[in-house]
Amino acid sequence: MLSTETVWSRRQTTDEIISESTYNLTIGMVLLWGFSMNFLMVENIDPAPIIAFQADSPWMFLGLYFVSIIAGTMIYSKSDNPAISFVGYNFLVLPLGIVLVATLPFFDASVISRAFMATGCITGIMMMLGMAYPKVFLGMGRALFIALIATVIVELGLMMFTGSVPGFFDWIVVLLFAGYIGYDWSRAQALPKTYDNAVDCAASLYVDIVILFMRLLRVFSRR
Repeated sequence: MLSTETVWSRRQTTDEIISESTYNLTIGMVLLWGFSMNFLMVENIDPAPIIAFQADSPWMFLGLYFVSIIAGTMIYSKSDNPAISFVGYNFLVLPLGIVLVATLPFFDASVISRAFMATGCITGIMMMLGMAYPKVFLGMGRALFIALIATVIVELGLMMFTGSVPGFFDWIVVLLFAGYIGYDWSRAQALPKTYDNAVDCAASLYVDIVILFMRLLRVFSRR
């Protein structure tokens, strides 16, 4: 059986190999693009129609969200072309940006500020830990995935049958996505240094960071 590292080392070896600094800079720039687009969306899109649509048709809103997320993930993960992968990345940026537009008006500026700073600190710490202990984090991939699927199923079930989810689930998701940041950063450094891999890894990290931020909003709002 091939090890995970062996599979990664064989992936996209025909692509141009770039320097480590260029590779990590590309990841950073792709992340910056996503966060900048989300900032512009929050600043310029009226949240009222989105909030109304979400309230009137919650399952349609959720369905459109997941369709866009799944489509974007399939596009960037299946493509060997960085430009196409970047298009897929934007299929993630759009729905998550819409969710932020509809979510942030319900939180005080102080809560948003604390969640933003905490997200930055956790992201930096988990990236450093991912660099320091790559084997530990790379070995966590399957456990994180199983835990995430179980959490999503339980949360959806509670929402459907009880209409609410206990607050400690937010802490579970915070811990899961903090772990995912370390895992995805370790994985990024284990892959061949190509532009396409940089875009793909940035997409994974982007989702980790935005979901972490949104859950921290809920955690801090209860204090």
